[in-house]
Amino acid sequence: MRLVIAPFALALIMSSSVVGLAAPAPEDPHPIPNMPRTAPLPAPNAAPDKAPAAPGARAAARTAPAPVTVDQLLDRLKVAEDERTARGIERQIQEIWARSGSATAELLMERGAKALADEDFETADALMVKVTELVPAYAEGWHRRAAVAMHKEDFEAAVTSLRQVLVLQPKHYVAMAELGGILQDFGDKEHALAAYRQAFELNPHIEGIEDRIRELTRSVEGQGI
Repeated sequence: MRLVIAPFALALIMSSSVVGLAAPAPEDPHPIPNMPRTAPLPAPNAAPDKAPAAPGARAAARTAPAPVTVDQLLDRLKVAEDERTARGIERQIQEIWARSGSATAELLMERGAKALADEDFETADALMVKVTELVPAYAEGWHRRAAVAMHKEDFEAAVTSLRQVLVLQPKHYVAMAELGGILQDFGDKEHALAAYRQAFELNPHIEGIEDRIRELTRSVEGQGI
C-alpha cells in the first residue's frame, strides 16, 4: 500500500518564518496571572483513540498458525501410516478444492449433487455447465461436470472435462486416476499407465491403484512395478 503524506512540511516552514520575523509584543504593565493549562480541545472530526490491544491478543496474533495448504497436506498424505489417517487428509484436501469463492457457484454445486444422486443427469449437467461458465477457473466444477458426463456415458466430454481439471489443478490425483480409468477402458494402456503413476505418486492410498499399475506395467512394459 502506498503511503499518502499530506504536504504539511512547507506550511510549517512558512509559519515558523513568519513567527520569527514578527516584532516582539510590548510588555503589559498589568500582566494577567498565569492561568492553569488545560488539555487542548479535540478536532471536530477526530477519531477516538483506540484502546491498546491486550497482551494476550497480541501474542495470539503473533502465534496464530498459517492456514494449511494443499501441498502440505499432500506431503502428509504420502507418509500417512494407515488408511484412516489418509482418508482424513483426503477430506481436508477435498474441502480446500471445493471452495470456489462464489456463493452462487457453490449453491449450484449442491443442487447438481442432488440431481446427480437422483439420477437426473440432464439437470445435473445443465447445472454444472452453469458453474463452469460462472467460475471457469474452478477446477472442482469441471471435475463434477466430468462425473456427470461419465454417468451419461459421454466419455469424450468426460475426458475433456478431466483434462481441464488438470490444467487448473495439476495435482488433482482423483482426476488423474479417473482419466487413467477411461483411457484403460478404451485401450490406451500406455497413457492410462502414465496417469495412474502420476496419481499414485501424489496419493499412494488410492484404492486399487497399485493393482492397476502392476497389471498395465506387465502389459505395456513386460515387467512389474
